[in-house]
Amino acid sequence: MSHNASIAKTEQPDIIHHVFAMQRSGHHAVINWLQGCYAQAGQDSVHVNDVYHGHVESITVSDPTPQEVLVQGLGAAVLLINYEDVALSQKNSSVVYHTLQSSQTDSSVSDIVIIRDWYNMAASRLKSIELAMCRREPLQLHRLGWAALAEAWKSHARAALQADPSLHFVQYNQWLTDPAYRVRKAQDFGLANSDSSLLTVPKFGNGSSFDGLAYDGTGSSMNVLRRWDNLPPQCVGELLAVSDDPEINELNVILFGFGHTDVSRAVGSCQ
Repeated sequence: MSHNASIAKTEQPDIIHHVFAMQRSGHHAVINWLQGCYAQAGQDSVHVNDVYHGHVESITVSDPTPQEVLVQGLGAAVLLINYEDVALSQKNSSVVYHTLQSSQTDSSVSDIVIIRDWYNMAASRLKSIELAMCRREPLQLHRLGWAALAEAWKSHARAALQADPSLHFVQYNQWLTDPAYRVRKAQDFGLANSDSSLLTVPKFGNGSSFDGLAYDGTGSSMNVLRRWDNLPPQCVGELLAVSDDPEINELNVILFGFGHTDVSRAVGSCQ
């Protein structure tokens, strides 16, 4: 299907959100929460996960077509479409994104960026990679390599700092810990906050890298803001190595209040 293909208005929901996030960034929990806010307002929603892989040479999976994505959302008022590990400069390379953005439509269409601090995101990915190797499973979370992952994360962080009015931003760490922040973010979407989903651990990617689905029902009890505390010793040095990037440090300090030196001290005190 070409990028210029049209989509019938009758096939489209009232609201389409294109959600950009890094894998292991807590975005599924945020999407669950947003769906709960919509449900409280009487609006059904559908989440279509990880629809674009054109930036990953090692993956041969075919991406869904725009029509296939819309079929999954038939009957719902709100469609949330998730793009993982995609730099914002690459988003128009997705046929789904480009087509649904450019089609003549009555839908309200917006982009959402969900960002977690680099260090916890990287620690969770390292733990997932370790588990996959132990189970002899494909290394899905290492499909891009750390340099490309860093560039994608930095593109999200830079856009957050620029306060791009065309994008909705959700800072995962603050969203998790600050009820007032969740209220404000819900209001950005014209919704009232609903915390009904906060105890649920999303099942995408087998749940948490560290805890699986063990905390489903008590999700707010997970230690997700100091994941380096739970890394096996062989992963600690790798965490510091893949995080040794001056721009990552600078962006993380501005957005989240801590950086490479803080994490290095923290992991050193745990050893």
